[in-house]
Amino acid sequence: MTVHWSTVPQTKITPGGAFDPQPRRHIHWVDVEAGPLVFRFFDRAGHRAFTAELARAVQVARSVLLPADDKALALDRRR
Repeated sequence: MTVHWSTVPQTKITPGGAFDPQPRRHIHWVDVEAGPLVFRFFDRAGHRAFTAELARAVQVARSVLLPADDKALALDRRR
């Protein structure tokens, strides 16, 4: 998936919830809107896993796309 924003998108965080009659429980979630994308998190583990994957994708993109001098600076800052 590729998402390209030429400017920073408007963001919004919306808590939500609904009653699920099957297991008879109330389910809570948080919608994070970032421009045209909406991410729905049901728990902290899902949020942590998503942000870890996003951070990994950024690191891979930096290692592939940055010029050699900038790459060395980016790797230096991570330590």
